[in-house]
Amino acid sequence: MLEKILYQEFTIPLKDYFSTLKINEAIFEWFIPIIIATVFYLSITTASNLTNASAFAGSVVSLLAVLIGFSIASTTILLGCDNKTVTELKQNLTNREIDGKKISLYHLIYITFISVVLIEIFTLFFNLGIYFSFEILGALLNYKRLLISIDVVLLLNIFLLNIRNITNLYFMFWPKSLGTATID
Repeated sequence: MLEKILYQEFTIPLKDYFSTLKINEAIFEWFIPIIIATVFYLSITTASNLTNASAFAGSVVSLLAVLIGFSIASTTILLGCDNKTVTELKQNLTNREIDGKKISLYHLIYITFISVVLIEIFTLFFNLGIYFSFEILGALLNYKRLLISIDVVLLLNIFLLNIRNITNLYFMFWPKSLGTATID
């Protein structure tokens, strides 16, 4: 019933991203940010540590706007390329599956690019919410700590996922440089 009222198709690329994520990628993109955010959360013990948190959230909004532009430009490069390498990537099947079907290396790279754009947009709105809620919430230290810690997880995830995307884009065009590394 809810799917008839609300648009939910944007969740499909995210579902595909999580279903194709390998354990080492999950550790790199999610576990490490969660550990860092937990340490950050535990280190904030007084309200004075959060004095500039609202300003930080406001600054992050500008940073995210730039990152969204970068990610969309990268996705455009990926979609706009039609050379021998891209054709081979589209034909080269990986060991990863979506709904029981193996996907191409091109599809896998494309999923990560689209996912980072969606996560960036979500984080942008999350930061706008933080910015305005800090003005309203006043002295609710634990709530602010939690919001900032979630923000740290999302921001670190975005940066690490962008690192993976840039690396994949590099190996996409110079596969012989791959050596012992593998995107598959």
